[in-house]
Amino acid sequence: MAQTDDDVAPSPASPAHTCAPDTHAQQLMPAERAAGLAAVFKALADPTRVRLLALITAAPQGTACACHLPEALGISQPTLSHHLKRLVEAGMLAREQRGRWAHYTARPVALAAARSFLLEEAVPPPHPCGHLPGHLHHGHTAGHLHHGHGPEGVRLGHRPGV
Repeated sequence: MAQTDDDVAPSPASPAHTCAPDTHAQQLMPAERAAGLAAVFKALADPTRVRLLALITAAPQGTACACHLPEALGISQPTLSHHLKRLVEAGMLAREQRGRWAHYTARPVALAAARSFLLEEAVPPPHPCGHLPGHLHHGHTAGHLHHGHGPEGVRLGHRPGV
């Protein structure tokens, strides 16, 4: 028996495909911004550096002397120097030499850039079809769930009911 056009599923390029054209390339983050954000998040991937940044940010006037930091964190001076260097390289801290000791100040601009990115990405944009991510809708099957969700709309990495 011969196959007819009615027996063939529509291809993504056919008129029956309901999604809008791909616009992801136009929305792609500039490489320079991505590199800067990656450096910030890489620096914050270490719990000691997160604690160190929190300690300096909460210090009076947002500045802390390196002479007080090893004791507060329970680490050696060489280890402290390594972590401070990583935070300075990531642009999260500024270093100022005052006599024998270095003083470190949190850089709000770098912190604001990371915060802004996280807030931007916290609510993903709607799918080009106009539907919210993770929802099944007319014309889509369970195999066509949107970004960040698995079968039945369950968020990946999360347990239902928790």
